Amino acid sequence: MPSTPVTREVAEGVRDAALAVDGVKALHGGRLGEIATYLPNARVEGLRAISRDGRDGFDVHFVYDVACGRTVQDVAEDVRNAVLDASDAAFVDVVAGDAQ
Repeated sequence: MPSTPVTREVAEGVRDAALAVDGVKALHGGRLGEIATYLPNARVEGLRAISRDGRDGFDVHFVYDVACGRTVQDVAEDVRNAVLDASDAAFVDVVAGDAQ
């Protein structure tokens, strides 16, 4: 659990930044919907706030758009950079959870 709670504004900003990356079709909530940030009266699927070594970050799972003409590695790197720019996260772990 992160040491600083994630606000709805931050979670939605991070989500929107990841979704704006060319090659991201959607965020992916995992097989059972377990990848999510839960907020009062809201749930942001495909995004999980995490802590590691006393630092706060995000775990972002996305659906790769196979028609985008980019490599999944390039898309993942751009997702990482977009989330870092949209937040004060110390790190971002990115997973391509599906491809369509």
